[in-house]
Amino acid sequence: RSPAAHDLFLSDQAEERALAATWCAGCPVLDECAAAGVEARATFGVWGGVDRTVRQGLTWDVQSPDVLDYHP
Repeated sequence: RSPAAHDLFLSDQAEERALAATWCAGCPVLDECAAAGVEARATFGVWGGVDRTVRQGLTWDVQSPDVLDYHP
């Protein structure tokens, strides 16, 4: 069975989530989507091309809210 495209964004398989993240490139709401995932502290899925495992270390730079910064 081939998973539906939306299933890849929520997959437990890292390879499938990586594929889903590539589809985010060029999306007009990429930054807003990534921000929503960070702000919501989403523990699932791909948001704005950012996988949940990467998103855990991201926060918003308060000086420039449109920029994601890595803060371990």
